[in-house]
Amino acid sequence: MVLKLTLVTLSISLFLGSSFLNVARAKEYMFFSVESFWMEKETTSPPLAMTGDIVAKKMKLVFDSEEIDIDPPAGELFYAKVRMDENRIRFKKDYISFSTDLGGNNPLIGINEFDIKNSDIEFSKTAITINSSVMNLFMDKVEFGLKNISLICNNDDDYSTQIDSLCLKNARFSKLSSSSNENDASLYLKDLNTDYKLELDFNLKELIVSEKNIEAQTRSITGKVVDTFYMLEQADFNCHKFPDQTSIDPEKLIGGCFAESQSNIKNFKLKKKDLRANILNANMNITADHFSLESDSAVFSSGAQNKKDITTIEELKVECHKLLTDQKRFNFERNLILEGCIEHADIKIAKVHVDEAKALQFLKAIQYERYEEVKETSHKFFNFLNFKEVSLRSEKGKFILLSKAKFLFRIPIKITGVMAFNKESKVFSMIINKASVLGITSKKLALYLVKKFVANDDIQVNENTINIQF
Repeated sequence: MVLKLTLVTLSISLFLGSSFLNVARAKEYMFFSVESFWMEKETTSPPLAMTGDIVAKKMKLVFDSEEIDIDPPAGELFYAKVRMDENRIRFKKDYISFSTDLGGNNPLIGINEFDIKNSDIEFSKTAITINSSVMNLFMDKVEFGLKNISLICNNDDDYSTQIDSLCLKNARFSKLSSSSNENDASLYLKDLNTDYKLELDFNLKELIVSEKNIEAQTRSITGKVVDTFYMLEQADFNCHKFPDQTSIDPEKLIGGCFAESQSNIKNFKLKKKDLRANILNANMNITADHFSLESDSAVFSSGAQNKKDITTIEELKVECHKLLTDQKRFNFERNLILEGCIEHADIKIAKVHVDEAKALQFLKAIQYERYEEVKETSHKFFNFLNFKEVSLRSEKGKFILLSKAKFLFRIPIKITGVMAFNKESKVFSMIINKASVLGITSKKLALYLVKKFVANDDIQVNENTINIQF
């Protein structure tokens, strides 16, 4: 009799599979296979109270001695109202109601609303696994969304529902295997901080998070930071991640990238007011003490639609000193970037090609005495407003701009001055020394060049000072 029972038990075990036995033995386990699952907070203040609806294909919840198992027949769905009070979640269908206490492992703490569609979500002893067509989470300061994503967050053999802290230690994002080629994997982040407006949408190939790094291969990254729109095509990056980060904080994540990172971007576009930039094959390297950028070419377009001024550059190289800071939040630290470049910068451009019609307008506007000569011979010998071997070097606020323009032979250009940045007003100033090149004062020439790369309404000129508002 004993032998017979043993054989029956063994047969059942082999039939059900080891994974089921692991679940059955688990003290805590959750699995949701849902067509849709939506809940929102009733109030923004404690205690936690949420209501919503679920349309489930399958559910299994295990908490100590409590177990809920919902497995409708093939092709049928389980419809129920859902309510949560503190840590107790309740499912109500018609006149039947059942509930369980999630205890301290409530994954909905800190979430104001969530909306999930066509998703399998599993919380087990070894990992949090999410395979989702759509998952949107709305928190006090952050919106977070996934589309067509397979996400695995491994843990140390210790059951946890803390998605943010666990996935910020060890996670892999990739495309949902059941998704068609047209539906790429994407990750969406929006910072709701009123002082720091940020929206980013990642079209992912793969993203891997480890204790100290975030590494990603993307088809594109689009978004808005403060008042600037960005588009990065085929961007691959490896960013430092602060080990103490346990919550989804876009500012701190970007802060890690500005602490240390390497990026390769096939095409980098930005739009701000009436300025557009398009930088090709950009390689950026950020270390503890410097920023560097190299690009094959770039196109800058400034001015309104009917008054565009286009500038093309070849072989751009930028290197700036990086100021050290103990801050682990980004705070959109253009301040630190600018101050670092004022302390030390080395910028080199092989060639600058400007819009000839706009260049002639500039010479006419400043009543350049040789305007007619330039107009008649610009295609031959005199090409003063196309430059070669441009370099800008800054050292402790003093700068030297060197270049060469064509007039029968290459004429050297030298503009010197000082730079400063006012943190309170966020105004970057260039004070130009007196000098002239072929009758054009250095102030007017410098202003002309600056306007090629900065939105026009950000610039103010006061005598020999050019102010740029950030």
